[in-house]
Amino acid sequence: MEGEIFSESKVTSASSDKKNETQELHFTIAGLHPKSCSYALKKLSVYEGYSKFLDFVKVSKYDEKNQEIDFLLSHVLLPYDMRLVFKLPRIEKEGVYPFEFEHGILKNLKGNIYAINHNGKCLFFTKADWQGPHTGFPNVVFEFFSQTLAKLSMEKLFRISNTLSH
Repeated sequence: MEGEIFSESKVTSASSDKKNETQELHFTIAGLHPKSCSYALKKLSVYEGYSKFLDFVKVSKYDEKNQEIDFLLSHVLLPYDMRLVFKLPRIEKEGVYPFEFEHGILKNLKGNIYAINHNGKCLFFTKADWQGPHTGFPNVVFEFFSQTLAKLSMEKLFRISNTLSH
């Protein structure tokens, strides 16, 4: 509530043998935008513009018909360029928005993004969970880059959406 963004990622592994090792991710991020949801979402809902806003998003596309985001990420925290393709409705007003990764190493990751009016400001809260084959990333590395990149993204997106210039 004091303007700090909370981001947490917990990753665990389980296996009966090395060949069948699995990983689980439990992810949460929350932040209070200084403006109303209707104001903030004018810019935040333009997913295809994220490559202009975030330097580690090299490509950002949105397929309106299929409600599918396609991001190509490249950052020093990532061991290699990573493509994230997931289903998410365009968030244009307050509400709860489910999302799902249908492809890639996080296939079947599911979560919700909440955009909630809180005393004239917009509270964004995201929770996501995933379980699947081991990604090849050590748990602590997976936790660190998912938590850190999410926090950096939200901080930057809040800054650029605090003033309208489009």
